[in-house]
Amino acid sequence: MNTARNRTTPLIGTWVKLPAVEVVELLATAGLDFVIIDLEHATLNIETVSQMVGSARASGLRPFVRVPEATAAHVQPVLDAGAAGVVVPRVEDVAGAQAAVQAVRFPPVGRRGASPSGRAGSWGTAGLADYLRGGDQITLIAQVESGAALAAIDSIAAVPGIDMIFIGEVDLAVSSGGGLDDPGLRRGIESAEAICRDKGIALGGAAYSGADAADRLTRGYSLITISTDLSFLRAGATAAAAAVRGTGHSTETPAPAQDKHETHVPYPAAGDARTSGAAAPAVSMRVVRDELMALVTAVWYEIDATDGSGVSRYFTGDATLTISRATVTGTTEIDNLYANRSARGPRVSRHCVTNLHLLDFDGNSARALSSLLLFAEDGRAPRRRTSPALVADVEDTFVRVDGRWLIQARHIQPQFMPEDAALAVPTE
Repeated sequence: MNTARNRTTPLIGTWVKLPAVEVVELLATAGLDFVIIDLEHATLNIETVSQMVGSARASGLRPFVRVPEATAAHVQPVLDAGAAGVVVPRVEDVAGAQAAVQAVRFPPVGRRGASPSGRAGSWGTAGLADYLRGGDQITLIAQVESGAALAAIDSIAAVPGIDMIFIGEVDLAVSSGGGLDDPGLRRGIESAEAICRDKGIALGGAAYSGADAADRLTRGYSLITISTDLSFLRAGATAAAAAVRGTGHSTETPAPAQDKHETHVPYPAAGDARTSGAAAPAVSMRVVRDELMALVTAVWYEIDATDGSGVSRYFTGDATLTISRATVTGTTEIDNLYANRSARGPRVSRHCVTNLHLLDFDGNSARALSSLLLFAEDGRAPRRRTSPALVADVEDTFVRVDGRWLIQARHIQPQFMPEDAALAVPTE
């Protein structure tokens, strides 16, 4: 079976629900480790899934597929298509776990049928022994989504052939009749997590914010999903539309907030409509958060995708950047700091920020707190490894200049750094 039980490097990915193969290619450029193609809660057919699996493999992403149920009819096609793992929903007990193993594993462990002629068998070019070994590497993830399943997590994980437990918190909340913050539900989840940690059981789950993702890393999660392709698309489109409307050139009325409790605030255009006499459109706080999230994400993407020497275009000319207690001021120093970062330790391969909490907003200035997960590369190919190197709180002060947001002050405060991260963080 797969070595997921002993994995020390957490995997970060997202759910794919849109029936477009190009979505997988786009997500591959974001630096994710995997995607879970969702056959349970999305309008996908097996032809599209097969193409997505092929695209993910070609792009360096691990393609997992969540099947509707653990039957040969659902499992066999995605495995023949070359899926790296299968997520089985609603595994309630040992019998459910055994049924999943029977569908996914080759004999003698399971009853999966052999067909080396597909992508899983390199289109018939792999020898039978290699094809069967590839089947052993499939990651089988049992999703527990009820109170009874949560209580049986120890026995479910003990079934030979199960590699990982994925805690489905939303369905757990629905099945229990309470909310995600229900004390009884939280105690049950914490107990299940402790069992998995104590017994070396790989654990997966969905993070609801950057802080939540960082917290899950410290709690021993091996696999974390962040958002979905649907949510990423909506957030990006919302931020783009808001950015255009914020310039004052839009003739459209801003879209109403989706939440009836959403707060709206005056949003001056460039030049400040409060002093020019122009009518300022009302903008929801959600729109502002999406705009600032887009800016913060763009900064980290600039650093990851380039040498970082041009990142200052997202900052004001007098901006300050503080890491712990070390501070640099001005665009030149900020560019130099990021451009020379590789000299201080392992190469930073990517930054991941998944939430932003708006603390203050008055129209042309804002302050927000976000959580940062930083991953570093150690070694050279083919033995290069990527591992989490830093979890930090990032507090940004933003100002609106000529219709666009810029960062005026940034304070990065490291909160968690694994002992083996070997990452040099300036502190003085």
